[in-house]
Amino acid sequence: MDAAVTFFHQGGPMMYVLLVGGLTAPVPALVALGLGFMRFRVPSAAHALWPVALVLLGVVGALSDIAQVEAALAFASPEVRSTLAAAGLRIAGYPAVTGGTVACVALLLSALLHGIPRVITAGDDARLTPLHALAPGLLGVVGGAVLTLLYGALPGAVTVFGGLGVALSSLRLGESDAPRVAPARLGAAALAMLGGLLAAWAGHLYGHGLFLQAMSLDSPESQEALVAVALASQAQSVTGALLAVGLVGLAGLAAGLPVVRHVTTPRTAAHAALLILLCLLPLAAGAYLESASERLTAQTQPRVEAPSGEPADRRDQPPR
Repeated sequence: MDAAVTFFHQGGPMMYVLLVGGLTAPVPALVALGLGFMRFRVPSAAHALWPVALVLLGVVGALSDIAQVEAALAFASPEVRSTLAAAGLRIAGYPAVTGGTVACVALLLSALLHGIPRVITAGDDARLTPLHALAPGLLGVVGGAVLTLLYGALPGAVTVFGGLGVALSSLRLGESDAPRVAPARLGAAALAMLGGLLAAWAGHLYGHGLFLQAMSLDSPESQEALVAVALASQAQSVTGALLAVGLVGLAGLAAGLPVVRHVTTPRTAAHAALLILLCLLPLAAGAYLESASERLTAQTQPRVEAPSGEPADRRDQPPR
């Protein structure tokens, strides 16, 4: 809770937009749920539109904060430039971490609700298929409990919501409506997996923020201790989230294999391609944010005059 308050107060104006976005994040999933009960087929990619937009808004907020840091560095003395840059980059990461986390929560809710309407409206000849749901449900509950104990609540939530979403999508199947119902199993898994990837990204950024905070400390002892905490936090968050993605992928595979002939259709392939395209947008935005951070860090590196009179990076000089 303290971290959330700090993020909101220091993250800049975009935090207000992300707050509204977070409060309204369940709305698209609930609207899709209602449309599903009316037998409208809502593609999995449609569930990812708002979460991806939240990620992009977070990146825009981070880039805006980085631009402010660059403007401040122009008036800073060389002695404090690196410290100022580290503190500024740490705060600039707040909107991106918030956007990724809120988007993850929205995707997990969509994954849980995604297949329910299709299963309920599966057709007159639909039959119960609890064996199809058994493996995904067990992977979600047991795997989620283990990851929660080892890596924290968010990786556990990704696994539980993803596994249960796939299990709920796998409870009924009928031949007459199978091409509409069966792809919901893979859709629920894909949404939860995207949420897990965003959780890994947010955990990476949060750990990097702790590292930058350590770099701005004057005490070597405190700096060393906080660097250790930052690296441990980053490794735990990223590892846990990626393990959750793997477990949800196994759950989707277990539920998809029995109905593979119903999910390998041109329509399903088109929806999958659109979902992959949406997944690439946060990836590209995150890569651009990383490059902007690296450029700002490079500007604060101490430089000396080379023998030719041209500036050279101090790190390139031989040790004395």
